Amino acid sequence: MEIYDNADSSYKTAGAETYHLPVLYTEDERSSYAAWGIKKEKLLLPLDWLLDKIMHRPEEPKMLQVTPKETGVSYFLLRGTTVLAQGMLTWDAWEAALTVETNEILLEGQRLRIGSNTIASIYPPEKQKPWMDHPAEQITGTISLAYIRENMQGYRASLEEQKREAEWRRQNP
Repeated sequence: MEIYDNADSSYKTAGAETYHLPVLYTEDERSSYAAWGIKKEKLLLPLDWLLDKIMHRPEEPKMLQVTPKETGVSYFLLRGTTVLAQGMLTWDAWEAALTVETNEILLEGQRLRIGSNTIASIYPPEKQKPWMDHPAEQITGTISLAYIRENMQGYRASLEEQKREAEWRRQNP
């Protein structure tokens, strides 16, 4: 595993956007997180740090970062600052990887469901308490793959138009 360094700003010069997409817990991860939270609830809250160490807090959720490039879409799958997977999808592979109806993306054989991990998506209804919600940790912006797909298609169309314009300028000096 390596530490993710966001020093690559080549996409910024092209005016492309980068999307940071939270990945919903799998059922096993959700269950582990819920069990941890339910155990923690039973103990005194001021001892958060100590309880996290004693009860072995589960890993934090994954984040998928996608950035359009000229040849396709680059991605980083992160857990905190640790890179779990990275790569580049051609435009056709990007389209094939998306399932916008379920807000899922297939990367490296793993189906990632995009969405915010909230108390409602982690804990059973009878165990949800208001203190569990952390508004500062909520994702801002879009997490809809349908919306991101449209933006990526617009970016790709813009690239194609730039290529056509450059070709026309080359032929008509």
